[in-house]
Amino acid sequence: AVQDQIIVLATVFDDQNALRQLRELAIDQQQMPADRIRAINALVSQRVAGFETELLHLVEDPGVRSAVLRGLAAYNSPETADVILKHYKAMDSSDQQYAQLTLASRRPWAAASLAAIESKRINASELTAYNARQIRALGDDDLIDRLAACWGEIRETPQDTARQIDAIQKWLTPDTIHQADLQRGQMVYAKLCGTCHQLFGEGGKIGPDLTGAQRTNLDYMLENILDPNAAVAKDYQMEILQTEDGRVVTGLIETESPETITVQTVNERLVFPQAEIVARK
Repeated sequence: AVQDQIIVLATVFDDQNALRQLRELAIDQQQMPADRIRAINALVSQRVAGFETELLHLVEDPGVRSAVLRGLAAYNSPETADVILKHYKAMDSSDQQYAQLTLASRRPWAAASLAAIESKRINASELTAYNARQIRALGDDDLIDRLAACWGEIRETPQDTARQIDAIQKWLTPDTIHQADLQRGQMVYAKLCGTCHQLFGEGGKIGPDLTGAQRTNLDYMLENILDPNAAVAKDYQMEILQTEDGRVVTGLIETESPETITVQTVNERLVFPQAEIVARK
């Protein structure tokens, strides 16, 4: 652990020998995946120039793929979307979510992701609401129209939400609820909700803990599932940041200083120099 910290410190001072050691460790498949992941994370955190070349080759390595997919989001490589989509079907569901998060962070990559959905190479259901909102946050009208056509509308008006809640309430009779497939429901929850929320100690921490929520109250459940932004505690208000190289990040502001800003996303903690942030909402 001390050795790791010394090497990471050396990268801060641009020690070329340390950078070379880390790059060799990152690509060496004979080493432990945990050690390689630490090396990848250290190189990405310093945004070492040219490291995206190694990352693109490592997408096919399942031992370090999650770290690689997260790391690629930091580099604005024109090859990223093609490489990720080429290996997408071979990924497990967790890595596919990392892939979707990275693809949704830049306009050209999001366009390629939507093209894959339009051509049925990727199932539209694999795009979560979080990622759909991230694509909307890119602010590209063409992407928004394509997203609506192949994935669906993201309802923003109270009237739309009220009509949808009313329709589902009428459909969810006691007989219908009694026929629910609880195991399948748990899988849907883990994919769509559990990435951000904790329930009985499992899941992400970017949203409120749902363990004490009123899960037996249908009105409460529908309002919070279909209109989650109606009431949001200040600690959980998301911010959308755009960097000077076109990357869009959505998450919670963890800490902020005149020099840096730390953002917790659904899958990682990121630190950006304030000077790199060109837009914030």
